[in-house]
Amino acid sequence: MRATGWIPAYAGMTVGGRLVSFARFTLRQAQGERACWSDGVGYTYVKTVFETVQMIRRCPTAPDTQSSASTDELRPWREGSERIAIFIDGSNLYHALEESCGRTDLDFAAFIQWIAGERPLFRTYYYNIIQDEKRRPAEFQQQQRFLQALNLIPYLETRFGTTRIRDGQVVEKGVDIMLATDLLYYAWQDYYDMAVLVSGDGDFAYAIQTLKNLGKYVQVVTFESNQSPDLWDKADLRTLLTPDLVAQENLWVNKEPARKRRRRTTTGTTRRTTRKSTASTSSTSSNGRAEAVAAQ
Repeated sequence: MRATGWIPAYAGMTVGGRLVSFARFTLRQAQGERACWSDGVGYTYVKTVFETVQMIRRCPTAPDTQSSASTDELRPWREGSERIAIFIDGSNLYHALEESCGRTDLDFAAFIQWIAGERPLFRTYYYNIIQDEKRRPAEFQQQQRFLQALNLIPYLETRFGTTRIRDGQVVEKGVDIMLATDLLYYAWQDYYDMAVLVSGDGDFAYAIQTLKNLGKYVQVVTFESNQSPDLWDKADLRTLLTPDLVAQENLWVNKEPARKRRRRTTTGTTRRTTRKSTASTSSTSSNGRAEAVAAQ
């Protein structure tokens, strides 16, 4: 392909400008030579790249922004006043609670309020799977009661992946992709300044880096038992949960100390794709607040 018409101005452009100019040129070429592209696949790809580059370029603090200002000077908000959105990996949180605390009766309303503090909260998103009503009717009913209580929490939405049978066991599918997609979508829509990710799953590390490249900030909240070094290192702010901290902040539904459960042993680093469907389901405590319980 000839590049006539855009090379003369190319030298004076920023990196973002060069990418956009090249994408426009390639898009025009694809439109003119679409018959040579198999089923328009190349055209669709270039169009997607062009739209993505345009979206990134509109971000005022994209990586190619040329500025000598410090990070504090670039922030459009004061410390403690940033708009936040909370993304809770329900299954990951359940396993962390069980392994670190020996109990799972977390008061989600209090937990969310504790995370937000005085910061404006856009919305909280909770991700998990729906238990199989036929295979696990008791757990399904427990989860439905939990979700009814969870949905009473203001500005909270639930998202559910699917399940699949593998080697006779139920495994969850699609939760990571759903959470990562929401992280990026709401960032591009500029609905928040800082994402608060309640998870220790290292699979989110690249999504977190992408958020930072878009000019957003990221806080990771997790227990040490499921802390991924890759995810932890990418975060701008890090909150390490401990049993003592959860008790001190009154984040349990049942305030009395729970009997320590026997910890489960796990092997490997790819827990989400190999573990059984013991993702947190729930019930409702007598005071009406959401309480995570085992899905056995």
